Amino acid sequence: MAITASMTAADPTAGSSSNSAAINFPVAGADWGNIAFFGIFDAATGGNMLMKAPTNTTRQILAGDQYVVSPGQLAASLD
Repeated sequence: MAITASMTAADPTAGSSSNSAAINFPVAGADWGNIAFFGIFDAATGGNMLMKAPTNTTRQILAGDQYVVSPGQLAASLD
């Protein structure tokens, strides 16, 4: 599923960016299992994975749950 995120401008000293608004996934129609990793792609379909990483905590998503990433909780940086 494609989810769009609004990101802050990259901090030139830290080389990082974070989500400036909440990232709202759709309400789960069935159990999704555990969310433990995230990926950033350059296209909604048929694109390339640009980066991936584990989440700080694993969360089980059951039917009726909505997974939300609060502003500033998704940070990406390039070393």
